[in-house]
Amino acid sequence: MQASADSLQPLEPGITYRFELNDHDVHSFSSPISGNVRVVVENLERGTFLICLDQNGDRQLRTANWRGPEHWHSAVLEIESGATFQIVPDEAVAPSGEYQITLSRYETNEPLYAAELAMSTGADLYSRHFFGEADARGAALEEFQAAAKKFAAGGEKSRQADALFEAASVSFELGDMQSAYAQLLAAEALWTELIDLRGIAAGENLRGIISRQTADAIDPDPSVTALSLLESAAERRRELGDTFFYAQALNNLGLVYRDLGDAWLARQFFEQALQIWQGDIDLVNAALPLSNYDGDGKPPWLMHSVIAMQNLGWAYEYT
Repeated sequence: MQASADSLQPLEPGITYRFELNDHDVHSFSSPISGNVRVVVENLERGTFLICLDQNGDRQLRTANWRGPEHWHSAVLEIESGATFQIVPDEAVAPSGEYQITLSRYETNEPLYAAELAMSTGADLYSRHFFGEADARGAALEEFQAAAKKFAAGGEKSRQADALFEAASVSFELGDMQSAYAQLLAAEALWTELIDLRGIAAGENLRGIISRQTADAIDPDPSVTALSLLESAAERRRELGDTFFYAQALNNLGLVYRDLGDAWLARQFFEQALQIWQGDIDLVNAALPLSNYDGDGKPPWLMHSVIAMQNLGWAYEYT
């Protein structure tokens, strides 16, 4: 199904809609629903933000899942009388991709209502600094940690792992490496039990990044640990066909080899990552900027491509 970027689409409760999202699109949906509701967005090929607006056009909630386009995210909120929901890309230039959106009633007597509400609140708080608003990541961390406890009490292991991963990501950004590492280990234990290979790979990738930056108090040999974790994450992503995240792990492997002073090996990994992220465009020789890319072929993940190119610049300088 196609959604127009210029019109308001109806969103009926209990029906799953599937749309394709292109660069710079804003898909808007309206519903007369009221009461406690849940909106679930499944990212099938690219990342999205979900923005919930009340009948006056004021934002009630903004959410996304920070594991990226592999996973779903949701919003739980109370609507007084109708609402508008917007889906926007989480990166300005990236390959087009599909998503699914479902609206349903979610009453406060649902066993996991409080846990899902905490996750939604945490996601909204976390996103604020990306949009130039006051940094609320400390409050977001508290919500994610509270959600993890509530999911654990309700026996919902998959969502508990998601909440632990979100908490670990925020702890890492706030510089608390030990807490981040511990939360990731707890999440990975749950994902291993559930045989969630994508979850395990996400945890390994972030633990690899943390190991690369830690002191001996956390890891006596951080480079060796980082390489082992990132190699495992890369192989899982390759086997799963998760090209974006495969490139992410490759780029991170390049960073570890850069830290070790091996510019030649670092260059190999940066080049592989760029080859994936740039799509069908030769960005090294392309005319920038590509913020309004409308050419033929698969468009690049532009932000990540630029990161890989910057890393390559260092590698070229020392090889």
